[in-house]
Amino acid sequence: MRTLEPIHECEDVEMRTKLSPASSYEGFFFSEAAARIMKDGAILPDRESPATLLSDLIIEMTHAERRLGATDRKTDQLITNFYDYVRRGICILGSPLLTNIGARHPVLASCTAVPVSSHVSSTLDLSLAETYYNLNMGSGYDLTMTADPCETLLRLNAHAEKVEISGSCERYVGNIAHVSIAHPRVLDFISVKTRHSDIVHFNISVDVNHDFMNSVVRGGRFRTLDGIEQPSIDVWEALVNSAWECGDPGIMSLERYNLGNALASHSPYVTTAPCAEVGLSPGEACVFGYINLAACLDGQLGNNLNFDLLGDVAECLTRVLDDALELSIVGSPIALTSSVLKAKRKIGISVCGLADVLLWLGVDYGSATSMALLRDVLATVNYRSKLASVNLARERGSFGSFGRSTYVSDPSFLARFCNPESRVTDEEWRRLANSAMKHGLRNVMTTALPPAGRSALLLGVNPSIEPYLTLRSHNGWVLPLKKHLEEGRARMEEGTMRINRRRAMWPCEAMSETSLFRTATEMQVKDHLSILKVAARLVDDGVSKTINLPHDTTRQEVSDLFLDAWNAGVKAISVFRNAAV
Repeated sequence: MRTLEPIHECEDVEMRTKLSPASSYEGFFFSEAAARIMKDGAILPDRESPATLLSDLIIEMTHAERRLGATDRKTDQLITNFYDYVRRGICILGSPLLTNIGARHPVLASCTAVPVSSHVSSTLDLSLAETYYNLNMGSGYDLTMTADPCETLLRLNAHAEKVEISGSCERYVGNIAHVSIAHPRVLDFISVKTRHSDIVHFNISVDVNHDFMNSVVRGGRFRTLDGIEQPSIDVWEALVNSAWECGDPGIMSLERYNLGNALASHSPYVTTAPCAEVGLSPGEACVFGYINLAACLDGQLGNNLNFDLLGDVAECLTRVLDDALELSIVGSPIALTSSVLKAKRKIGISVCGLADVLLWLGVDYGSATSMALLRDVLATVNYRSKLASVNLARERGSFGSFGRSTYVSDPSFLARFCNPESRVTDEEWRRLANSAMKHGLRNVMTTALPPAGRSALLLGVNPSIEPYLTLRSHNGWVLPLKKHLEEGRARMEEGTMRINRRRAMWPCEAMSETSLFRTATEMQVKDHLSILKVAARLVDDGVSKTINLPHDTTRQEVSDLFLDAWNAGVKAISVFRNAAV
């Protein structure tokens, strides 16, 4: 195994942007900028460095590999590859996982579903929630069975605040709570954040279904859980108005999440992770890893994405995350979570840096070219991670409940990812499905699209599949790519830069189209939705995607956006309207 020596970033912006795209991200994880982000986010303990954190992570991976019976050769190869990918800025694990490595916590998962009863405010339930918080896990709560979800939410928020103030956890306590659209007090829940601005530890959402959404379109009525009928449009307009006013609630559909849940009949989802990227059954947890797409660009001009490299990294992360699950199964102080982890072994491999890739390539966000690129990226990650999961099943065994899963009962379950326009062929998916039937799968799912906030920053790129919110800065420091773009844009506006198309050298080519510099609120809604629709079809569970809107967006436009997303098959969506300038 190679020595873990820090590689410092090149601070000279002009020098970095003369390099190939891939080399622009090399060593960023070990830089002072990344260390500041980790220390500000309580990921990195005092007096430690990114290199020591990575060393600690690799030591834990080695323990998991040995526990699972891996040979020294396979372990050394995994560690060498993973370290090399991190060094080159190609991948990183989720920030909650990194935080728990640094804090020496026994569970490395990012999120869970806290079991909820009608007495959720009891000492016992709050004690369980606190245990999850102290493991730095974001939590999901289904409040549908509570008589007064607003009162329950206020108590849960106050408890989360108390835990955070106590200093017993390293990270901000972030959760989500939802109720069914059929809850008798759904209108009160929809507007709770407009009445209580101090609910800061919870996103909220409303779980809708096909019957309700169809009745909205038809102008019909729907029946609440207490048997009372009311006009669907009244509830819909209240939901839209509140989302327009404060960004909450979002809409989600557990009905849709469970259609993609391979264990829906055995272990149905009851809520989601705080940003709706995965569905969760009670006590379930997931671990995440991220691939920096910009570091997978080939060549000086960055005009090709190396899909072979992308797939190789996805396979490596599948094994690394399975190791993290093994450590969590052994170390979890909560028996329910340990049991569900073993039964499912859920991992979520994601991507980040899409906006950066599009700038390197000179491609508009939301264009047909950007959608085709994202489709091929996600298809590759999905296919190669599941191929790796089949191979791991041969070596380590399938996830505990594989025999009860849809992978066994429905050979066409994986065929939902088939797309004749994708670089992964239908025949490849069929062969993979046959292999899964024969050998099993190590992980019940392998892909998701979480927000990738701090994790993306540690790779020096924009989060997840989001467009840029601003071209100026992230947490007080400026990415070299963005700074160079700003300087070039300024020179264009001053008339001091000439575009030489014969050179076709980034960033000159990219500078020639003003549309490339649109930020999230400068884009049309259709551009956001185009990307969201592609992503929603090519990951196992959900997509964390907030549609950022300009302040002058109307309520009707929010309503149309929600309906368009629903008609496209999206499982969850939220909006945020900018404040007045």
